[in-house]
Amino acid sequence: MKKLSVFLFLLLIACCSHAQLNMYSALTIPDSLRKDADIVMREENIKVTIKDKNTARLDVHQVFTVLNEQVKKSCFFRNIQISFRCLMRRR
Repeated sequence: MKKLSVFLFLLLIACCSHAQLNMYSALTIPDSLRKDADIVMREENIKVTIKDKNTARLDVHQVFTVLNEQVKKSCFFRNIQISFRCLMRRR
């Protein structure tokens, strides 16, 4: 009996841990937005963190859904690192 309850408990955990939300499916985009669209921006988060006058960080997170195979060729990932020039005005 104890083995059966442990087995059922592990089976329940396995089933629940496998389930994920499909929040970026192309089917969730309304038809009015999908019409004549090649690519749709689903999410964009921009976060600026300033620790002190010499240290700052810019994080950009973007999620796109490509609806057209021809546009897929022009999509690319880029990673840009820049240094901030000045956060305080000189006197």
